[in-house]
Amino acid sequence: PRQFHIIDIPCGATMRHVEAKYLELCQDDKLELVVIDYLNLMSVDDDGEVGQDWLKIGHIAEQAHEFTRVHHIPMISPAQLNRPPKEESARMARPDQDRLARSLMLAQNANIIINIEKRKDEHLMKDMRAHIVKNRDGEQSIIVLQKRLDLMRLYDSPTDWSPLDYEGKPA
Repeated sequence: PRQFHIIDIPCGATMRHVEAKYLELCQDDKLELVVIDYLNLMSVDDDGEVGQDWLKIGHIAEQAHEFTRVHHIPMISPAQLNRPPKEESARMARPDQDRLARSLMLAQNANIIINIEKRKDEHLMKDMRAHIVKNRDGEQSIIVLQKRLDLMRLYDSPTDWSPLDYEGKPA
């Protein structure tokens, strides 16, 4: 069975703090994934002045990327898409990596970027569409997941769940 270690590191932590905690946890067991929620709350490892906020976030993204390369471990860190789409239209423009909030350096340091599509009346939709807009080692595509948010689950396909799940009974 897999275990989750949720470590609450205070605001202002650096990648050195994350790495120290990672190495401490790896003494007992090899970790398979690191999740940081989210980079904007962290600080840069070096003590020098980094300037504007977008530059700080970019440096943290660089340090996180280097951490994953050194330790050969995947890392997930959510980021907001809040820049306006390049294409002005009434409908949502095709998701892309240029809409990442705060710093384009996030996209430069990421190996994979997945944008979760938000449609009109999304809360009524039974599926969730995620666009792979950057994939350093593969193709760009769309992932369609089936929502079961009442069970806190997302499924790859409708066949991954049993109708008994809807009644709250064990499958």
